[in-house]
Amino acid sequence: MHTATGDPACSYGVIDAGTWSAQLGNVLAGPTDLSTVQLTDSPDSSKKDARIVSVYVTVGPIFGGRSYTLSLDRFSETPYTRELQDNGSTAVIKIGGTTIESPLGPGGIGVDLTLNCPTVTR
Repeated sequence: MHTATGDPACSYGVIDAGTWSAQLGNVLAGPTDLSTVQLTDSPDSSKKDARIVSVYVTVGPIFGGRSYTLSLDRFSETPYTRELQDNGSTAVIKIGGTTIESPLGPGGIGVDLTLNCPTVTR
């Protein structure tokens, strides 16, 4: 399990209507800490109640750490979870799935991410 310190910057509807986003960065991250978390969670207009979720995380130092990418949508072949608790001024976002192979990092790695948003910019 890897953890990050600090509060993520979370927003809803700022990038686009119905889109959640979150960003967390830690330039002092150690080798087993999360140094980068970037999330977007947007509605998929081509199918009712479908979402397009992208998560990028780096474990270890921002430069030189190991990066992983989740890309989840209605075409995803592996199971994934998406839970969102919108409390108005705060939120909890939970995303789980298997990473895709990309130039940024390996595929086939299970990721279970929970972001506790102490504030949500709207």
